[in-house]
Amino acid sequence: MTQEETLPNELTEFKINCRDEEKDFFVYYFLCNYPGSTIVFVNSVSCCRKLTSLLKALEFNVQGIDGKLQQRQRLKRLDRFSAYTSGILIATDVAARGLDMADIEHVIHY
Repeated sequence: MTQEETLPNELTEFKINCRDEEKDFFVYYFLCNYPGSTIVFVNSVSCCRKLTSLLKALEFNVQGIDGKLQQRQRLKRLDRFSAYTSGILIATDVAARGLDMADIEHVIHY
């Protein structure tokens, strides 16, 4: 967690301690209760694809990008994500390097 004196006034940061099997529930809860443009960072390609599939099944507008996609596929998915005000982007750290996106309301480190 970041020290309070270095946080901008408009930024809120918090941590949820949970077991691995509870993570999906907490992400779902957060997305339902705090709509808006959201990026969820995950640590593996398999997790990215699993969470993307789960959220699509729950009828969220979600796109997934990971290091195994070609660059043009990543760009296409980023365009789809940016087209919606409440879009969700699931991204691995590798795929997310160098993202410069405006109007992101929430960032989740899964």
